[in-house]
Amino acid sequence: MKLLALLLLLGCSQLTEEQCDSMDWYQKGIEDAVTRDYDQKHLEYKETCAAHGIEVNSKHYKDGYNKGLEKYCTDKTAFDLGMRGEEIHQGCLEVNKKFQAKYDSGYKEYLHNLDKEELEDKLRQSVIDKHGGFECSDSSECVKEMQCLENKCSHNGKACEYNSDCEVSGRCEDVVKFTRYDDDIRVKVCTYKKPKKK
Repeated sequence: MKLLALLLLLGCSQLTEEQCDSMDWYQKGIEDAVTRDYDQKHLEYKETCAAHGIEVNSKHYKDGYNKGLEKYCTDKTAFDLGMRGEEIHQGCLEVNKKFQAKYDSGYKEYLHNLDKEELEDKLRQSVIDKHGGFECSDSSECVKEMQCLENKCSHNGKACEYNSDCEVSGRCEDVVKFTRYDDDIRVKVCTYKKPKKK
């Protein structure tokens, strides 16, 4: 069953010629707003449909994606994601200024239901996930490659040829969180300045 689900998931973005030709790209953008990976999906659609000699209506897709975010990124969605212990939808942070706070409220409820040891592990992991996905010992470990998509860096819009042209340097810093048992969790993680897109 797991293998079948994986195959279906992998195949869902491989559009046929008929699908590319008849696709309502605005509606597709709305549907994809919950997937968190706009740049990658957009590129996959463009490459797949180009192979059929069909051009994706990128403007309609982007407009639909933005509309989908407006519908999806509600306070309730944020709280529910936190309550389930799921990763926050980064795209919602610009759409709903209260999204992070509502997510944090839900996540506190999620943590409240965990025992102390699991709580500490989950809290530590949440700090790591929020700051790049790994711990560090010094800032030399905080250099990462972003995606070069269509000769532009996905995070800031600068011109590029390879992913290596889109390197971002961060700082290795201590982040301290406290559990409901007043124990402190100290984690060294990479922090990055928010890029300014051109």
